[in-house]
Amino acid sequence: MEILDNEDSIYVFYVTKELYESGFHEKHRSVGGGPLFYNKNTGELKNLGSWEFIEQHLSKDIFKNRDQNNLKGLEEIISDVKKRKHVNSDEWEFIMVNLNIEFDDVNYETDDLVHLNITSKNLLYIELLKGFIERTGLNYVQESPNKIVLYNDAD
Repeated sequence: MEILDNEDSIYVFYVTKELYESGFHEKHRSVGGGPLFYNKNTGELKNLGSWEFIEQHLSKDIFKNRDQNNLKGLEEIISDVKKRKHVNSDEWEFIMVNLNIEFDDVNYETDDLVHLNITSKNLLYIELLKGFIERTGLNYVQESPNKIVLYNDAD
């Protein structure tokens, strides 16, 4: 759960029990739910749907008080991946920041969230990502010097 307390409102972001118990495996993410919203000025309390949150609240600078230094480190990501045996799609940016990899120089493609094709013209980036994958214990195959296929699920 995350609470964002701003000047005129409070947002409480929460997750489902299944998502929490799975170690935040993305296959347990539900679509549709948004945060709880409390308006300090009017006393209004409501559960926002995801579209209502995006359309009416996200444009407000609600994240201005959020700790921007709260980025996941590589060791935390590796630990999380080992527990759930899966790299969530929203973790790749953190992985690449931690490995000093240019995001635009690596391509990720998947049709099923299990087989992830990772390609790059930069062989150093492929080696760095291969090292990360090996540390997580996930299975992969290097199909060419420029391509890794990650088997991103044990279930």
